[in-house]
Amino acid sequence: MTAQSLSVPHTLGFDFGVGVDRLSGTPMNQVVNATPSPPMMAGGSAQSFTVSRIRSSRDLQNSLGIDIEASYGCASFGAGASARFSYVEESRVHSSSLFMTVTATVRHADLSIDNPVLTEPAKSLSDRQDVFSARFGDVFCRAQKRGGLFVGLMRIETFSATEANRIEGELRGSYGFFSADLQANFQRTIEQHNAAMYCTIYTEGGPNVFLNNPSNPSELLECANTWKESMYRQPDNYSVPYQWTLSETTIAEGPLPPNAADLQNCQDVLTFCARERTAKLDQYNLLAWFYEHPHNFDWQGSATEEELITAARATQDDLDTLASCASWAINNPSKALRPAAFAKSRGKTYPAGIAPASLPKEISSNQISLMANPDGLTESRLFDVPDSFQATTKLTVSFPAPSMCGDPLGDSVHLAAGIGRIRDWGDIGILGIAKYFDRNKIEIIGQVIALPSEDFIRPLWTEDKLHRHEGDSVYLRIDVANRCLISSEYSVDGREWTRLNRPPDPWPFDAAGLQLALFVHSEPGESYMVTFSKPEILPR
Repeated sequence: MTAQSLSVPHTLGFDFGVGVDRLSGTPMNQVVNATPSPPMMAGGSAQSFTVSRIRSSRDLQNSLGIDIEASYGCASFGAGASARFSYVEESRVHSSSLFMTVTATVRHADLSIDNPVLTEPAKSLSDRQDVFSARFGDVFCRAQKRGGLFVGLMRIETFSATEANRIEGELRGSYGFFSADLQANFQRTIEQHNAAMYCTIYTEGGPNVFLNNPSNPSELLECANTWKESMYRQPDNYSVPYQWTLSETTIAEGPLPPNAADLQNCQDVLTFCARERTAKLDQYNLLAWFYEHPHNFDWQGSATEEELITAARATQDDLDTLASCASWAINNPSKALRPAAFAKSRGKTYPAGIAPASLPKEISSNQISLMANPDGLTESRLFDVPDSFQATTKLTVSFPAPSMCGDPLGDSVHLAAGIGRIRDWGDIGILGIAKYFDRNKIEIIGQVIALPSEDFIRPLWTEDKLHRHEGDSVYLRIDVANRCLISSEYSVDGREWTRLNRPPDPWPFDAAGLQLALFVHSEPGESYMVTFSKPEILPR
């Protein structure tokens, strides 16, 4: 696309080589070395003097040297708005009155930077467009019109456009009313229409001129002549910059900013990094959730907690790599790299965090997970129950190989999980049915009792034979009548049940605090997860 040049009024802070934000017209830092020079063999000055009718604010803007198209709207709003715009607003041009301007300009030879070169600070940031634009803008002050501008505005107050047009027609030919005869014609026309006149002046450069009688056009003529003569006789004293040509910084000599392809590649890299970061955050959050809430998941056949922790830490490394990759791309758009290439250039690997193929399975809301405490304590989930009830649950557990086992003839068991009724009375704890290891490391289903004061589980060895069970899942059921355990059963499929011998219930029927317990127990050093289905409790 062809580089644009903008023509804008002088604004405080404008100087040769100063950067400008093209949208707001705000002056920025020095972006181009200031080396202005006049045209070769240029001398003298150019002068103009016009009198014209103003029909709109835009006409007044043109008289003031404001060209919206040539400036592309620069300095029309915001911090760079010039005093000329304020004068237009204060003049309140409208079609019901007649507005006329007397415009005089004195223009000396333009000064321009013929061979713009970026300053050293600008060169160092030429490939960081965000920082470059924030410090230097996107255009710079290249050429200056120097001299002065005089605009005298006459407002002839009428009350309709028709009357304004009539007065304007009668005054046609009197626009040069600064001669004695034409002044008389002008004054006569104004009086005939009983119209009021009000004059104002706007200047840039030249001597200070004032209107003692704003309703007298003769004073306006005197001010215009005084201003123009002073500008002619003492140009060095009264001349000022009043118009600038702004050029794009891309024409300046120095490192080129990233081309369109580089910028597109940088944007693609940032987009990719953003997508990857979202995915990696999701991955890390999931892995962390697994090992921070192990009891909410089924770990059978899945990666271990240690493997998940290792993967999570590697995923954190990936997140750091993505952040560094994006930062590098922003600071070096023309050298932007994808994360894998960026990591390789730093002696790293991306991606480093790979989620294990086999993750823990979610447990439905109808399932309850308990983690065996490696400190050798019994964990349980309690439910309120009536005095008489039947409770059924499905237990799923894969015991780790225990280092030692209890004695089924009286010693405590080391690994056990089951269902039972619990009373908070004296030192009595759980009485129920459980799956546990016997002293021969055989998985047994039997009746157990847990004494809270000792915090261990003992088998109630009243069965005529051992009830072995080597599967991971088994259904367990207990029946309680009047707060006494009357039967315990188990089933492989939930349809056919095997009843264990009725245990002696050592607790009196009037003991307080009856509840149903799902429990898991481990001796010190052992940790494992069990899953129960939500117990089905049927009052009897």
